[in-house]
Amino acid sequence: MNDAVVGAMTVVARILILRALPYGADSRAVRWGQIYSAHPTSWGCWGSKDPAHQASNILKNRPSTGYWGFVFGYCKFIFAAFFFAYHRLSAGDTVVCVDLETAVPGMLAARLRGARVHFDVADPFDLAKPVPLKRFFRWLEWWVAKHADVVTVPHSSRLDLYGRPLTNAQIVENVPLLPFMQQLRTFLKDANGQAAMTFGYFGTLETHRGLEDIVKLAMENEAVCFKVGGRGALESFIRKASASCPRIEFVGEYLPADLPGLTRGVDVYCSLYYLSKPLHRYAAPNKFFEHLALGLPVLMSANTPYAKDVVEGETGWVIEDGYESLQAWFASTRLYKSAFESASENAQKKWQSSYQNWLTQQKEKLLAFNT
Repeated sequence: MNDAVVGAMTVVARILILRALPYGADSRAVRWGQIYSAHPTSWGCWGSKDPAHQASNILKNRPSTGYWGFVFGYCKFIFAAFFFAYHRLSAGDTVVCVDLETAVPGMLAARLRGARVHFDVADPFDLAKPVPLKRFFRWLEWWVAKHADVVTVPHSSRLDLYGRPLTNAQIVENVPLLPFMQQLRTFLKDANGQAAMTFGYFGTLETHRGLEDIVKLAMENEAVCFKVGGRGALESFIRKASASCPRIEFVGEYLPADLPGLTRGVDVYCSLYYLSKPLHRYAAPNKFFEHLALGLPVLMSANTPYAKDVVEGETGWVIEDGYESLQAWFASTRLYKSAFESASENAQKKWQSSYQNWLTQQKEKLLAFNT
């Protein structure tokens, strides 16, 4: 951030965080609440069902299914978000907008009220949403980011999208707040002590993440187990697979604090993001950092940004997309317990050396910006 912007920013009176999702549905938005915890913080969300957070809803109901439901729903939300922010911001406040659909109305409201704008480009709008005129929306996202007071992205690869400079951008990675515990793990054994490899996936249950391929691998190989947690469009598929195969365990929804317990007995932490979804070329998943904190080897898609970090840090393996690659990797590593032990040790060392004090560092960074 340039000196003129830093000099113009004073101590923040209040923080308003806007996200076009239910409260808690996006860990990155929640993380901003933790980073800004020294300031009075309020929320503006969309469709929270939890009674404790319904008062934070900009709109109560999520958009209807289908393209036109999306179009009309988002237009209505953007209009409502402007008035929501306008009536809650004052001079000296900061609005944190965690997507383009809150950044447009949030910036307009902030400028009218004399507040500052922190635009966090969590996901590129034109890649994450089924919209036409994708070049226009990408330009609009860049323009809003350029004119915001603070801009953050989860990985430097996101900046390559725009083809234009964003000199005010900062990298704030998707580091989860997990309790680090040194763990001694026994790899490649199931609960009964038999030779087996247990895959673990904890996150959004959706296509293009290799879940169908891991389920297939578990169903076809008695030496493969799969432990899954989360919610999403593939939940019904996972439940049916779990009911038909005793080696597939579905634990349902979970909290990040549950991960150390849930991953006991897991051998490899899955972070597969297939390029059949274009957004995944710029994926910045929590799972990369979770595998470090948990001390678990990771299985990462080769064409995602953190694949290089996995290879350089020797904290797991990277593979190409698809069932054949997964099957070949399993066949080549299933007997090499020492490789899992080494990757686990490297992961724990990386977390301790680089990320253990991450939250404190981010708070200090924002304090330096006087936000």
